[in-house]
Amino acid sequence: MRLFEITANNTPMNRSEFAQALRSSMRNFRDIEPDVFQKAYELYLKNVAMSPAEAYEMARSTIGNMAFEEKEEPTSGDRNIALDLPRGEMKVLKAEEKDYDRGLLVKLLDDGGYEMAYWYEKHVPFPVEVVVDGKSIKKDAKIVEMKFHPELTPGAEDKGLLFKMYDIEADMKELKDKIDRNKSKNK
Repeated sequence: MRLFEITANNTPMNRSEFAQALRSSMRNFRDIEPDVFQKAYELYLKNVAMSPAEAYEMARSTIGNMAFEEKEEPTSGDRNIALDLPRGEMKVLKAEEKDYDRGLLVKLLDDGGYEMAYWYEKHVPFPVEVVVDGKSIKKDAKIVEMKFHPELTPGAEDKGLLFKMYDIEADMKELKDKIDRNKSKNK
């Protein structure tokens, strides 16, 4: 990483200036992801990157790395959806692996729960250890079912409120980012 000194002649850009400089260096500014933009701006302010374009590329290439992230903020709605899971249909998820094939089989049940299994080489349930809340439950489980009964869970109302607050906060952040982008467009 390159670090540079900030002098009176070399002051950091504010968020709008950063967005404008990034816009001028990219082909399609509309494809910029808000989370990556925020991380890029943070990297730029920390002097980790010399330019907005370099900061954006660094942020984009490392945004999924948990060691890189300071904290993971919850999302809701259509944000960060990798796959829609149709009810009653088994979906095969494959791990990013070079040496061998493995992954998960996942099915959304009619009662709202999920049936899951680990697979290795063939798309059939393969024995795997199951850990729940940090405790090993079974060392050779094949099929795991998660039930969905929020009305029966103690404290569900509190958790529901918490998720609603996360959702509102995420919507507020998204709206603020849109406002910032529109302000930077109009400059």
